[in-house]
This record gives sequence, C-alpha cells and structure tokens, in this order.
Amino acid sequence: MAETAIPQRVPTDLAKLQAWLMWRWEGVPGGGKPRKIPYYFSGCRRHGFQGSPEDRAKLSTFTAVRDTALRKGMDGVGIAILPEWGLTGLDFDDCISADGHIPDEIMEIVRRTYCEFSPSGKGVRAFVRGKLGDRKSPVSGAGFGFETFSEKGFLTVTGALLPVCETMGNQNYIAEADDALRALCQKRFGSSAPKTINPDDFLAGHEPRHGMTPEEIEALLAQLDPSMGRHDWIRVGMALHQETEGDETGFELWNSWSCTADNYVSEEDLQKDWDGFTRRQGNGQRQITMATVLKMVKDAGHKLALVRSGPESFTSDDASRGERFRAYTPCELLQRPAAGWWIKRVIPDASLVVVFGESGSGKSFAVLDIVLSIARGAPWAGRKTRKGNILYVAAEGGGGFRSRLEAYEKAHGVDLADLPIHIVIEPPDFLGSDDVELIVQRALTTSANIVVVDTLAQVTPGGNENGSEDMGRALSRCRAIHERTGATLILVHHAGKDRTKGARGWSGLRAAADAEIEVSRNGARRFLKISKMKDGRDGEQFAFELRDVVVGWDEDGESRTSCVVSINPQVLSAPASRDGASGKVQRLIVNTVAGWGDIAAGVPSSDLEARVAGQLDFDPGPNPAKPKRDQRDSNVRRAIGQLIERGVIVEKDGRIYMPDGVPADGSEGGGRDA
Repeated sequence: MAETAIPQRVPTDLAKLQAWLMWRWEGVPGGGKPRKIPYYFSGCRRHGFQGSPEDRAKLSTFTAVRDTALRKGMDGVGIAILPEWGLTGLDFDDCISADGHIPDEIMEIVRRTYCEFSPSGKGVRAFVRGKLGDRKSPVSGAGFGFETFSEKGFLTVTGALLPVCETMGNQNYIAEADDALRALCQKRFGSSAPKTINPDDFLAGHEPRHGMTPEEIEALLAQLDPSMGRHDWIRVGMALHQETEGDETGFELWNSWSCTADNYVSEEDLQKDWDGFTRRQGNGQRQITMATVLKMVKDAGHKLALVRSGPESFTSDDASRGERFRAYTPCELLQRPAAGWWIKRVIPDASLVVVFGESGSGKSFAVLDIVLSIARGAPWAGRKTRKGNILYVAAEGGGGFRSRLEAYEKAHGVDLADLPIHIVIEPPDFLGSDDVELIVQRALTTSANIVVVDTLAQVTPGGNENGSEDMGRALSRCRAIHERTGATLILVHHAGKDRTKGARGWSGLRAAADAEIEVSRNGARRFLKISKMKDGRDGEQFAFELRDVVVGWDEDGESRTSCVVSINPQVLSAPASRDGASGKVQRLIVNTVAGWGDIAAGVPSSDLEARVAGQLDFDPGPNPAKPKRDQRDSNVRRAIGQLIERGVIVEKDGRIYMPDGVPADGSEGGGRDA
C-alpha cells in the first residue's frame, strides 16, 4: 500500500465545490483488508444517506478539509460525487504493472484530462465532464477494474499527478467525456439501456427507501440469524444495498452481521456479491427493500422495534436511537449552516410555506410568479433570489397552466425551456400514501428544491378541512416529502369565510407552517402580505396587479389571454376595506378615519383615539365606591394596532390614513429591499 499524501491543490473546478471529505484507513470486523472511511470536516464519520440535505450540509470546501485533515492526521481527502456537479469520476483499479506501465486504452482516455495515481499507487483516478452513470466492472479477465461515479459515491483525491498530466499541462483542466471513454464504457458495462422494463410499473428499479439510520438497521439485523439460507441472506444484502444506496455503511452493516454466522466465508466474497447488487440496479426489475427485512423479523416471531407506514416517520418505544434527539453544544450549533432564503425575507429555505387567499385573489398567479423568479434566479419585488429547481403540482387549474406559462414567457422575454421547472397536472391524493411516494420520486428525479402543491383542497379529496385527523395526515405527507427530498413545500390554500381569521379549516395548518403568506384583493389591486415568518419579520406587504397578456388566437380568430403578475412598489399597504374590521371598536375606527374631514392629511393618532373612545359607553359598575377601571382608551389603542397590523389602516409619522390616502413620497414602498 503506497503511503498516502494530502494534496496541496486540485483543479479549480473541483476545489470550489462544497463537496469535500477527509478519510482514513480503518480495519473491519473479521480481519478483512482496511477500508477508506470518509469523515466530515467536523471530524464526525460520514453516515446516513449520500446526497441528503443533512449530508450536503456537512460537506465543505477543499481548502477547509485539506487543512483540517493535515491537523487531525487523517490519511487523505476526497470528493463526494453528487448529480449536480455534472462530472464523472473514473477509477481504474490494478491497472499499473510492476514496471509502471499503464494500458494504452487507459492512457488514450486520461491523457486529455486531469489524472492522478490512486492511494494504493496501483490504480489511476481521473475526472471528465458529463454523466456516464454509476457503474462498476471487476478486474476479471479484462486486466484491470473500471468504475464510474456520476450521481453518488466517494472518490479519494491524492494530487499525485500522472507524468502525462504534467506533460500535457492538464493539472487544472477537466475535459469532456470523449468517444474513446464511451467506447470503453460500452465494452465493459454494455448498453446503458434497461434490460427489462415494465412500462406499467413506474417504481420498478426506483423503489423508495425507508429512511432508516444505521442504528435502526443494526437493531433489525440483531433479531435475525445470519446463518439463514443463502437465498434469504442475499435478500438481506440486497435490501441493505438499496436502503444505503450501495455505500460503505451498508456493506459494513451486512459484513458485521454476516461474520458471526457459522457459514461465513470471507469479506472478499461478500464484496463480490455487493458489487453484483450494484450491477442489478437500474435494470427495470423490482428491487428488494427493507420491507423484506421487516417482514423477516416479523415472521421470525420478534416484535418489530421499528414500524413504518408509507412516508411517515418511524415510531419506536426507544426514543434514543441513533442521531435522533442528539444534544448539541452551543459550539456545534454555531457551526451548523444558518437558515437561508429562496427569496430574501419572503420565501425561507424551510419545510413548509402556506400561501392562502380567497378565490379570485390571484394567489396561484402570485405563487407561479414567485417560483419562476426562483427558477430564473431573478430578483422578485427587488428582493435577492437564490436559483433552484421547481416541481409544480398544478392540482387545481392544470388545464390553463400552459397559457399562464406562455403569458410569463411573453411578458418577461424568457424561454421557459431553459428553466428548471417541471409541472404535474394530475391531482395526487395526499390522504393516501401511494400518490405521495410518486410525488417524492418526481421530486427526486427532477432534483426539486421547491415543491408547490396547488391547492390543498384538491389533494385532500373528501377530507375534512376542519378536522385534525385528515389535515394532520395531509401535513404529515407534506413533511415526509420535505424529509425525503429536502425540498421546501409551498402549499396553496383557500381563505376562510372570515378573512381576518386566516386560512380555511384546521388551525393546526398555521401552526405547522414556517411561513404564511396572505393574498387579498380590492378591485384591480391585489396584495401579498407575510402574515407569519417563524424565523424572520412578518407584516411586510407587496402590492401587485394582474396584467392581461395575449398568448395566441383560437380557431375563430379571437385572442387567447392569460395574466402575469406586475408588482407595484409604490403602493404601501393592503386593501382599504371595511371588511377587514371586526367588532364594534374596529368598525368605529375605520368609519372615523374614512369620514374625517381632510382625509388626505390623515388623522392624528391622539385625536382618533379620543374621538372613538368618546363614542363608547362606559359602565362603572353597581358599586360607586369601587367603580370599574375605564379601559376605553386602551381598548381603542389595541384595536388601532390590530387594524394597522392587518393593513386595514396605515400609520405614518403619527397620523392614520386609509391605505389609498398614504402620501406617495416613495419613502416606504412595499417593494423596497429594506
């Protein structure tokens, strides 16, 4: 084994990726050969599922990982392969002879791009642009092993350049995959097309994972006899491979459990079977999942410590499993990434955002405008926007979605074909689990960062919106989509009959939301108000109008139109509607402001309080010696504050206005990025 060195530098296109890990050699149970075990920058061993939001959050830059690896005495560094990198790592194993010769077919490929020696000194590592899949071909009779990494996996990087890399000047260059490389892939892996595809079985080869932690898997295996027949033993291995995406954690769990069996052979034999599971993936056949292992445990007469139904979380009598309920020190929490924004101070990078409004308020147009801005990475209402991929479930009004997209294209002069947005126009049922699994798969295959569900009513057919049972089940499915994909859910919903009481139905919906946005209408003018922001400031409002756009012509020569959102940064507040007032005191306040002599000059706050309080009756009570406290002034002040918060009236410089009467001096425009 060659002595490993930690590189001082790597190609810039690799170094800038937030994708780096440390690693060190570690022995395995049973006395097999040491393995390269990856560690996060924090010093914790990499665990869980590669590419999950938790995993990505712990990856770091090359420089930070390199310096930490040197300080901690690690054996090396490496890169986590993720699909968005658009790269393929090439691993040629046991391809360098004792005299240093490398086969010509390998040299033809790697001489064009960055290439280096592997940690053992017997293999070659290289990187190219383009996706060639995650495939593996053993040494067998080919003379060398060959493996490609495009979507997942961990590749060590040594920085020990091949002489040809320095000769060709490719120390900082990653080339496109060429015909010679594709020919080798064809030769070693065969056709990339699935061998057997059932067109009626969407999940075949893409079965969802249960989301188990290594500790949960280990607890299940402890209840099974590893000396079982080979058929069942192989099925356990396949389930672990599928659940852990074929990573080292899954193999170690299988090997640690298997090595206690009477008929255990060797780690090398297990590795061959494990590699065979990799080749089986993606062939269009149904995959064995952890549901098989759960059934084995149940059939063996054991009580299941873990119970899983659909996409909800596990429940357990033991609440101290694995990473659940981990206690962090303040230092550890401060090292965790801060919560981010998709649109600064409007759409948080969180689990659930609820957007609600009355029918015809324009809420769906507003949400589409928001997510298309995110798909473009373009500012929205003057706010900074982070670019992301969108999956839009148009469960309500899907038939007219094409016209909305056409209108947006024309109004903004963009080509939506270039944007990362996908639309589902069939309404799923969130009260069942099967449809949710399909939405999860759609989100995963489209790498969605945001999933829009428009509307809640359409994805809960027959459900009781006022009951916790149905709405709680639907919300658990929303949380499951977030947990399985890491995407932010934007849930579009209807307002209740009393708009002042928020979204329609069960009050637990607002409590579950990380952010809530109300969309309202007053004639042609519409308003978007942030009514809740769990980790930010609420109360901000944006005025907008729906502008008609001609998108085409029908067979009768008449125009087809749709609408686009037009933000108006000059309008400060929400609709001047008396309907926003509730109760006697609030209605008196609104009527007093609206009927003031010089409304354009506004009403001094103190005068308004005095006039409204004077119109209220006061009952001192039956005992003149101990009269009740006169609370008319405080009641009026509280009611004024509530009306200002809802945007029914506006306070500026100590004066109260109806919204349309606010002086347009531009000092507090609703679209200003404060």
